[in-house]
Amino acid sequence: MGVRLDGGPRRAFLRHDRSDSIASVDLIPKALVVGLFAPTLNVSDQTRVTTDKINRIWTEVTATYRYGQLVLAADGSGCQFVGTEGSSVTIQPPLLQVQDVIELGPRQSHDKAQSILKMIARHLGASDFFNLGIKHVYHAPAPHGDGRAAVLHRILSKSEDELANFSRAVRSGGV
Repeated sequence: MGVRLDGGPRRAFLRHDRSDSIASVDLIPKALVVGLFAPTLNVSDQTRVTTDKINRIWTEVTATYRYGQLVLAADGSGCQFVGTEGSSVTIQPPLLQVQDVIELGPRQSHDKAQSILKMIARHLGASDFFNLGIKHVYHAPAPHGDGRAAVLHRILSKSEDELANFSRAVRSGGV
């Protein structure tokens, strides 16, 4: 599947039946999730997550971005900023995570996640990070409005008979 994230056209390519012809499908960007681990959090007083630091992060982040609710962990060692329609920021040492609903485009969501993670790192004194994970969520309309046929024929390259055999095998516990 070919996807461009630089603001250019986003298309996925699906093979028709078993031939070499290709149909394109426009991908609709929906969400971005960026998470990473900061192993140095909570190892010293300087990097310990406290309610005071969380409040400073909240103040700086909400001055720029819309989050409506701050949910603190019972012991004050972590929190979640909750925004609209699934946008959130999670500080749960060693995990730092930003989830954003893509409204304007993937580039703006990338910039937002980067900016928020920099604010958090600065306030918590975190300098080392590992296991960066980036998840892009896209929706794709099914070609010709038939999702079942698109998955069956174009993605799996299976026929109706092969699907029936597979269904019988699954029901009988053979798969």
